[in-house]
Amino acid sequence: MMMEKKSWEVVLDALKERAKELNCLYGIEEILNNRDLPIAQTFQKVVATIPYGWQYPDVCQAIIEYQDEFYRSAEFAPTPWELKCDIKVQDEVVGMVQVFYLEERPLADEGPFLKEERRLITHIAERLGHYLLHRNIREIFENWETAREDFSHKRKGDWTVIVDLLRRTDQNLYFRISRKMMNYLSWHGVDEAQQLLPQSGIGRSATDMENTEDINRPQKKATIQNMLQLSDHIFEIAGNHLSSKEIFSCVQKWMYEDRSSFLIRILEN
Repeated sequence: MMMEKKSWEVVLDALKERAKELNCLYGIEEILNNRDLPIAQTFQKVVATIPYGWQYPDVCQAIIEYQDEFYRSAEFAPTPWELKCDIKVQDEVVGMVQVFYLEERPLADEGPFLKEERRLITHIAERLGHYLLHRNIREIFENWETAREDFSHKRKGDWTVIVDLLRRTDQNLYFRISRKMMNYLSWHGVDEAQQLLPQSGIGRSATDMENTEDINRPQKKATIQNMLQLSDHIFEIAGNHLSSKEIFSCVQKWMYEDRSSFLIRILEN
């Protein structure tokens, strides 16, 4: 009789844990469905909700990392008892979700964490990736509409509109196009561009640099800012040496040659 009672207790405990996980997911879904909430506030609410889905919420804290910013459920020092999962957008890692226990707990399937909690953090990371993708798409179309309005008020062939759109919506593509423009100017004998050739980092994405160089996050952020400034300078040089029609033609051609561009895939679809 005692054995049967213990068996039911195990089942009830498991059901309670699954109910906590479902409530956590419902809470996160409700937060992410508020499209008018800024990303910072959204992520702050999500990390405050995450611990309630874990087995020991009283000693559980969460962190979301995105674009070199960290959103925490509370101020705490990271511990060895960690569960984490990458956040991906279009198969590119853009951030991470981390869950910590502040105190040691009994061993389970993955350290002190249950296998269901591994599935839970994976689902949360996937859902955050979808949320960011939808925000990116909405931002692209809003920027594209603004660019079209600007374009309609300017003469045909004005390249600044499309370059500004690239800079705002797809920085990796902006860097690659800048690199092509620098090479194009160098091939045409522009000394200023030839002097910039040694600074070849603008041809690489921020993700590539992170994977190949041992740099910390503040350095990475500074490097991206330097790449933006260098790319801006290249287009400034182009504006001084090439016609608007030639720049526009080159940029348009290189954009559509770059099939990996998130911006191009979205606009084509």
